[in-house]
Formats: sequence, structure tokens, C-alpha cells
Amino acid sequence: MFIITTKHLKTNSNILIWLLITGSILIGCNNEEHDICGDFVPGEIMIKTYDTIPQENLISLVDSYKLSVERVVSERMKIYLINVPEGEESHWVNEFKNEKIIKFSQLNHYVCPRNNEFN
Repeated sequence: MFIITTKHLKTNSNILIWLLITGSILIGCNNEEHDICGDFVPGEIMIKTYDTIPQENLISLVDSYKLSVERVVSERMKIYLINVPEGEESHWVNEFKNEKIIKFSQLNHYVCPRNNEFN
């Protein structure tokens, strides 16, 4: 039996929120367009800045690369989707990983349900 305590929920709430929003939700991965759950959204990457970084600093950084912010995924957690040229997603993930204000940088993966059975 696994018991989740209030302390456990508080310490892992950021992890849970991050897991819930780290990709575009794809309802059913068995369609022809995205039949592999490892697919990612073309032309987008996801980044998270450090908590102390103002949004204006991120926008300036993105503008300096002549890219754009697609949308703010979570203002509280400082997570953003960035538009990048299709086919260059991995390059831009690595480029942003080298920036001092960026905590995480990754492809915007589709999130697919697992086929686990809990019997």
C-alpha cells in the first residue's frame, strides 16, 4: 500500500505540475499523424527560467535570437513555449541550455497515456 502524506504532496507539487504541463496533451496517440508517443511539436520548444528572473528578461533574450514567445504556459512556474524554425528544435534547446537565466530547456513533447494496467 502506498500512502501519500500532506508533506509528500507539498514537496512534490512542483514536480507534479511540471509533469502535467511539459507537453501538449495528445488525446490518443494512435492516430496516423502522431503514432509514436516520442513525437514533439514541430517549431516549438519549452523553457523554464529561474524563479527570480523577470519575464521581460526572457522576452529580451528570445528577441535577441530573433525568435518569439508562443505563449506563457505557467506564469507562476515561469514556463514558456518558444517558436523556433522547424527542424532546428534540438539546436535551440541546446542554445537555451547555455543561457544563465534558463533553468530547463526541452522539446515540447506530446504526452501520451501509458498502457499500464493496475490490477
